[in-house]
Amino acid sequence: MFATRDIVRGERIAVDVPFMVLPENIMYMPGSDLTYEISEELEQACESMLPQDQKDFLALHDGDAPLVDLKSLLQDISSTNQFSIGQMPGGDENVQYACVVKDVSRANHR
Repeated sequence: MFATRDIVRGERIAVDVPFMVLPENIMYMPGSDLTYEISEELEQACESMLPQDQKDFLALHDGDAPLVDLKSLLQDISSTNQFSIGQMPGGDENVQYACVVKDVSRANHR
């Protein structure tokens, strides 16, 4: 991805609909005692996607982690491709959110 013209600071350069938006701590908590519960949340989020979105999500880069099971794959894909989006309007001010998107996530990798 490259710019074909000068970009003004703050200018929108891409728009992408997220596969999922979840609290950042749900996306990735390595070594946590909550790993199983977190994986359950990710699995439920993936199951709620449309079939083509599931396929596209699972095709994202997973950080080259060894495949253990579906839950670990979902965590690896999420942690490799997530973007922090901060607080949600009207949400808990102590909770930071992250999202995983299709095209912008791909731009982050070679």
